[in-house]
Parts: sequence; structure tokens; C-alpha cells
Amino acid sequence: LFVNSVMFGQVRYPDDVEPPFSREDSMELTVGCLQTAEGEYENFAYGEYDELTVWMWALNGSEIEFFLGGHGKKDKK
Repeated sequence: LFVNSVMFGQVRYPDDVEPPFSREDSMELTVGCLQTAEGEYENFAYGEYDELTVWMWALNGSEIEFFLGGHGKKDKK
């Protein structure tokens, strides 16, 4: 999770996650709430999300810089 181009947190699954084989078997992604084991949603976050993006792999340093708009910038002195 990046907030204003600064890494704020991350989550990694302990095991590889297999992609779904069809739309009927697709995975569910929740953002801003918690889904309980009973399938209920709770602990909602209030606010707005801007430019939400999900990658299928962990980005390396140069990919992070590129996707966050800093690719090719030089420090001004």
C-alpha cells in the first residue's frame, strides 16, 4: 500500500495463489472492509480511494518508481 508515493504497508500470501479458471470461480477482492467467515462485511473504512491498482506480482524498486510517476526524474539541486 502506497500513500502519496510512500510505502505504507504490504500483505503477502504465504503460498502462491492459483488464478481462477472461470468467471464463476473468480476470487473476491475486498477493499475498505473485512469479510467474516460467515460472509458478512464489517469494519468499513470511510473515505475515498483514488487510482487504486492491483498487480499480480510484487513490484521491484524500479517498477514502483515507474508506476508512481517518478521514472526518469532527476533530483534538483
